[in-house]
Amino acid sequence: MLQLHDRMKYDERWQQQGEQWRVPFAAGSCWVCYSDQAVHAVMEGQYMMEQTLYLPPGREANPAASPLQILTRLVGHPLAGVGAGVAR
Repeated sequence: MLQLHDRMKYDERWQQQGEQWRVPFAAGSCWVCYSDQAVHAVMEGQYMMEQTLYLPPGREANPAASPLQILTRLVGHPLAGVGAGVAR
């Protein structure tokens, strides 16, 4: 997921032509996003906190809905390093 994020971040065409939505929040408010399955960025504002939690593959509440399993289905074969919990 980090590699996908980085590729979009440094792709000038994506940055210029990718679809964007502005979602304004009132001053003093906060928001939470489960971002594993959403392309996301912050365009302006201040005070951001990010937290990443790691789970071994198969320990999720719904393993079939995990990003690893979704990507595995999309590419049509197991991803490298799955046994070690690392998708490359």
